[in-house]
Amino acid sequence: MFAIVQTVAKLKHYLWGKHFRIRTDHVSLKHLLDQKVTCLFQHLWLTKLLGFDYEIEYRKGKDNMAADALSRIPSGQLSTMVMTLISTPIMDEIRMT
Repeated sequence: MFAIVQTVAKLKHYLWGKHFRIRTDHVSLKHLLDQKVTCLFQHLWLTKLLGFDYEIEYRKGKDNMAADALSRIPSGQLSTMVMTLISTPIMDEIRMT
């Protein structure tokens, strides 16, 4: 839910006044407006979404490749992706000082 709120907040200028669809692999988020909100954070996040025209669509994780891509990478490959080093002349100068 936090990721949805942050994304909508970042793209609010493009989404305001338009109907858009949020695809997620969390079944509980599909019923976000129908369920009883018990947590303070849910209250705060839900109020940030109230002015928008959206629908939440559930897709299973294996069918939702874009959202589930990083979680399906084997751990060895993921650590390789994280451990990359950027080397430019400016970065080398910064390291030397």
